[in-house]
Amino acid sequence: MNNILLQNLADMLVDNWEKKEGDIKKRLNSLLRKKSNKSVILELSKAIESREVLDKNKAVLVTTLTLIRRNLDCKKEVGELLRKYNMINLLYGGLIKLLNGRSDTFKIQISWNHNTFENKYEFIDRFPAPEHWRFIDLIITVSILIEEKVEKFESVMIKDHTDLLLLNYLHGEENWNISEALINNLLKDETNALRRSIGFHFLIQPIERLLSTPLETKREKTNFNNKIKSFIRVFENVPLHVQAELLINYFITNKRAKSIPAFLAKQMVKVNLTDCLVLEIKSNKVRTLDDIYILLFIIKSIRSKSQGEKSYKNSLYDALLKKIIVFIEENKGIYIWDKNAENLFSEIYNMFPKRFKNRLEKIIVKTTASLMISRLDELVRFNLFLNDSNRAKVINGMANTIQSVKPK
Repeated sequence: MNNILLQNLADMLVDNWEKKEGDIKKRLNSLLRKKSNKSVILELSKAIESREVLDKNKAVLVTTLTLIRRNLDCKKEVGELLRKYNMINLLYGGLIKLLNGRSDTFKIQISWNHNTFENKYEFIDRFPAPEHWRFIDLIITVSILIEEKVEKFESVMIKDHTDLLLLNYLHGEENWNISEALINNLLKDETNALRRSIGFHFLIQPIERLLSTPLETKREKTNFNNKIKSFIRVFENVPLHVQAELLINYFITNKRAKSIPAFLAKQMVKVNLTDCLVLEIKSNKVRTLDDIYILLFIIKSIRSKSQGEKSYKNSLYDALLKKIIVFIEENKGIYIWDKNAENLFSEIYNMFPKRFKNRLEKIIVKTTASLMISRLDELVRFNLFLNDSNRAKVINGMANTIQSVKPK
């Protein structure tokens, strides 16, 4: 084992990440001359002792990645060999160097599309393990640390500037009990909305697992209640604006779920979250009638014992009504008026208190009067005519729906 061989192996691994070489196993075996894992690790150990390799951390990482890449099922054997030859700390050091993004010559580069998602929870729900097979050798290699020291495993994930590992360990890993310290670290990351949503996913996931099956025994119910208490203790220690962000993200992402966790809905009905929730509702996350429906349903259904509940709810009703008005005025959010849109709008309208219903009706009347859909508009302002013709279908649909559900 020498520096030239290690560099050739590293180049081959990086090339495979970048352009997926079809014969990667054959090429790696050729460089290693088909030596066994034990022989390769033993040679590496001797090269480290004799100081034949320049960077022992990188050397251990490259060797481990190589052995894993040529056989994805050899994790246990390779992990045992690394422990036997005291290389776990060196593997950890190599991973930090690779993943922190500070090296110009030894790093991975990934371009995620999560920046197109204002709701980061929606991104991780839709793509729970992105680039998994491209970097499967790295993902398996990092998991070797679980058997040695979980703290090192979690430290590597935190220092991974690409967030590849966090996204690929969203659903946990065998023998890994996610630490509260990691969850807190993620939830309180003020600069990374993706990490905050990942932290929330880690926090809510154990409860979602319990909710997926009937809680029959007293022990199961006690465990469930303890999980909820633990969730609330951690979550309420997060800044208010982050609480609002994560709650809105979660409910919009899960708007079509058969049921919603009642304890989580109650977290949103808190007076001190009002201003932050209003800002979230104003954001581009709330972009369809479905989104408005689920938020309105929670606000309407969940009662709070806090003083000022009426004022609190009115602020949120106002924010949601204004979002519907934006849909109407800017031709957003509702592009086709069909039976589904009609049913949704009917339920939304019925959930609003009377004075908000009245405001909505006035806006519809006012907007209808301003539409450019006359024969003259068609002749001289054709583009505006086309745009307003579609708006007219939506607005007329709203008006007709209101008339059909209003008390006679």
